[in-house]
This record gives sequence, C-alpha cells and structure tokens, in this order.
Amino acid sequence: MKKFFATITLVAMFLIVGCVDLDELWHEIDLLKQQNTEQANELNERKSKLSTYEELLESLDRLTNNANSEIGSLKELINAMTNQLSVVSYKELADKSGYEITMSDGSKITLKHGTDGAAGKDGADGADGNDGADGLSPNISVKLHTDGLFYWTINGEFLLDADGNMIPAQGKDGKDGKDGNDGAEGIAGVDGKDGKDGVQGAPGTDGKDGKDGITPLLRVNWNLYWEMSLDGGKTWLLVKDANNNPIKAQGAQGPRGPAGQQGADGQPGAQGDPGAQGTQGDPGADANVTLSITESGNVVTIIYNGVTFRVPKEAPQAPFNPLSLVAMYNTNEEGSAFVTSETSCTGSGYFTYNQAGTTFGAGKTIGGTQYHLPNYDEWLSIIPYYSTTYIEFTEVNHNYDNVTECVKVKGKSLIMASDYRTGVDSVTYALRYKGTNMVTAWKYEYISDGNNTHVKITSRSLFGVNVNVDEIAQPSYWDSNTENDVIRRFPAGSYKKSSGEFPASVGKNGYFIIYPNPRSDYAVYIAGFNGTSNPKLTFYYSNDSGDYFTVRLFETVH
Repeated sequence: MKKFFATITLVAMFLIVGCVDLDELWHEIDLLKQQNTEQANELNERKSKLSTYEELLESLDRLTNNANSEIGSLKELINAMTNQLSVVSYKELADKSGYEITMSDGSKITLKHGTDGAAGKDGADGADGNDGADGLSPNISVKLHTDGLFYWTINGEFLLDADGNMIPAQGKDGKDGKDGNDGAEGIAGVDGKDGKDGVQGAPGTDGKDGKDGITPLLRVNWNLYWEMSLDGGKTWLLVKDANNNPIKAQGAQGPRGPAGQQGADGQPGAQGDPGAQGTQGDPGADANVTLSITESGNVVTIIYNGVTFRVPKEAPQAPFNPLSLVAMYNTNEEGSAFVTSETSCTGSGYFTYNQAGTTFGAGKTIGGTQYHLPNYDEWLSIIPYYSTTYIEFTEVNHNYDNVTECVKVKGKSLIMASDYRTGVDSVTYALRYKGTNMVTAWKYEYISDGNNTHVKITSRSLFGVNVNVDEIAQPSYWDSNTENDVIRRFPAGSYKKSSGEFPASVGKNGYFIIYPNPRSDYAVYIAGFNGTSNPKLTFYYSNDSGDYFTVRLFETVH
C-alpha cells in the first residue's frame, strides 16, 4: 500500500511541476514493481512452507494413529489366543477397509488393511531438487519366541526395553496362591434374636502374579524421531533400528529448484495407426498383503502384519442367563414336588443336611425336568462372595469393579469378572460374567412384605449389548426391555431348630442348603440372607447337624 501511494505521489509531482526526469521516474516505478514482486514471492514461499509443515504434521499424525491401531489389533489377537477363544464369525467392513471378527466370548476385533500415505500437494513447476531420504515408519509386530510366548518386534528384530530385555506381548501365568478358609456368618439365634456373625476366615495368600504382556505406544518427538512408551505414556524411549540408530519419521528434504517458465501447449498431432499387439508380459509380483482371513475345516487362519494366527472356529453361542438354572420354587415337605408360592415364608419343606442328601443328592426329576442340590460353586454363580459380601440391602454405597469370581455353570467351572454397586436405595446392582456369552445385568432386592417377605433377584442378558454398571444401577434402566428378564424369588422361611421350633426370624431371614458341605469345620453350610440387622445376601453356617433348612434346587444341564 505504501508503494502505491509513493507511485501516486511521483505521478502527481510530474503533473504539477512538469519538469521531472521521465527516465528517473520510470526507473523508480520499475524498482517499486520489482520490490512488490519479490515481496509477493516471499509471501507465497512462506505460505507454501506453512502448508508443507501442516501436511507433515497431518501425515505424522496419521502414521502414529495407524501404527498404534495396528499394535492394538495385534494385542487383541494375542489376548484371544492366550484366553483360548474361538472365532464365531467374521465379516468385511462396509467400507472394505478390513474385517470385524466376533469371538466366542462375545467380544469383537477389528482388523484393517494397511493404508497408503496421502499424496503430497503439487508444488510450482521448476527444476527438480535432489530427492530427500525416505521417511521411515517402524514395522512393529510380534514373533513367537522359543519359550512359546509372543514378543514385540521392530522391523523383524525383537524390541528391547531400556535394560535390553525383550518386551512380552502376552503375560506369563503366575503360580496359584494357597486358598484360605472362607469365613461365614452364624444363622439366626434363639427366639427372635439373631445370632452373632461367625468370624470370617483369613483370605489365602495371593499367588505370585505372572508378568503381564505390554502394549507399546508410539509417537513422533519434536525432532521427528520415533519414540515408544512401555508404561502407558508415562515415559518415552527412542525407537532404534538393528544398528542402534534412532529411526527418523521423515527423510531429509532435497533443495528446491528455481521456478521454470511454463511453455504454451502445442497443437495435438494426428492419431497414428494402431501398433501390432505385443507379446504377453511376465506375471506381476504379488502385492504385499497385510491382512487376509481364510477358513479351512474348523480353523480360521488370520495373517495380519506378517504374523499368522490360527484360531479354532466354533458355532455361535447363544446368550445364556445362569439364573435360569435356578428352580422357581422351594421343594415341598416330602421333597417330591415344588410348592406353589414363590414368596410364602411358610409351607416349604425343611430338611437336615443328611435328609437333603438322601432325598436330592442323586438328583431329582420333577415335572419331567432333572434337578439337583447345588454345590457351593453353583451358588456363587448367583450369590457372589470372596472374603467380601457384595450384595447388601443398606443405604451405604460401595463400588466394586472387575471382581474376579470362580463359579460353576452347567457343570463347568468358569473364572469371570464382575462390577457391583451396592446401597443404591437399599438395592444392589451388578454387571456380571463380563466377556462371556453369559454377560448379564443383575438387580438384588430385599422386599419386606410380612409372610411374603423375600429376596428378589432379576437378571437380564446383555450379550452383544454395550452397557456399563453405572447405567445398570439406574432404577429407570429396569423399567423397559423386560421381556427377557429372568426373576427368582427366595422366601424368608428361615430354618427350623433341631428341637422342632421355629425362631422369630421367620419372615425376616432365609437359608438354603449347600450340598456337599464345602466346610468340614461346620456341620452345615448354607446360602441365604439376613433381613434384620445389616441386611445382606451371603453365606452362613450352623454347627448343629440337626437343624432343618429349606431346599432350592438347580436344573441339571451339561
């Protein structure tokens, strides 16, 4: 703008004075034009550099995201093999960019083909500068070691930490700890006064944990070198090649050639006669396939990032709710059938431990269905307990996440994880059997209703549904989608003393026989609930083998 006003001033002087040297005037004008052109070129060059830097940052961001995504996918495949999962199904993604694999525990793994880098923005025509060195993206993968475990690799060589140790991609099993004796609570005491809780046994010593598998993270530092983190991003190390040299994320840029003049387009020439057909060329080389999935018999072979995974295939597992195995009613006095009320605190049959074993120990067919007395691990499938009572009917809030549980369902032992929220308006909510086809939402309630006082357990299958325990703990969550809910009610029938008398806790507490007895130091071990002081659903004991308890059978399914 200043140059424009200077030009106007010179012209004005010429018009007013009339004696200005024209050559000098035109020289000044040419000089101003040259300065304007140089400044415009400098501004364009700065804009070009800025655009180049922006494209570089976007390219590095894509490289980093793609590398970390591939690492995460490899880790998911390794975890699936470590947990001995099977492939239920796989399908191509809608955008053809890869596959989604459904595993036998209901989890899904997404694998994507390798992607080409985006084309750079065209620059101005000019003489070619020298080529810059190629930028490198480290090839992070895994390789099976002689110890039978996968370890992370970089460009085909084992990746090492700061101490020179190989980095495991899967964990080693730790040694099992010695189990401690679970404590239990005493049953209700004499005539209306609840007995004191039994002293809980000390938990067993934990086994020594196996070394966890590590998932490295990648990033590019301010010097444009690759770095990795082995602790979730807390600390970072330079990624080095086989020669211990840091790996640069961008090659050096060649010098830019001077801009050339663009020539005018020539006239198109006349079309020539067709040439003779050439001889057939040699077959082209195969493309570098980064992802393929093939199926042969009962094995699915997945090749991903140069690593081959062979995973068994199995038929899809239908969702299953463990609570559905529990009979809806207690047994009658003869043990030959069920009572007709789900909640009545009177009318059920009462049996000593030995009587229950004689009557039901070998199984019982009622109404054409085979039932049996549930053992301790089967009761744990619906009532959690491990040195802590997770089902409480108080206003005291407790949050328990990723609780490891060992249970038995349909005759098979299972280790699974669960989340609990207690004391939500005297209700306990849970997300149980996570990562299995039995993943379920649970609601535990103590309902005080005179002779119909009972514990109500509601369970809802969540297989294929994405929901967390805090959503489950909202009462409104249970107001809809109830059509597949499984509900079981356990009446507060308490127990009958060996003398034949009923304590005053009838209508408040409920106890159910566990068979066989898992505790040799107690005469009878029972599942049940206490609805008087500190109400909860847990496990109790009696030291009188003559005491009588109600029986709740489980369906026999293998």
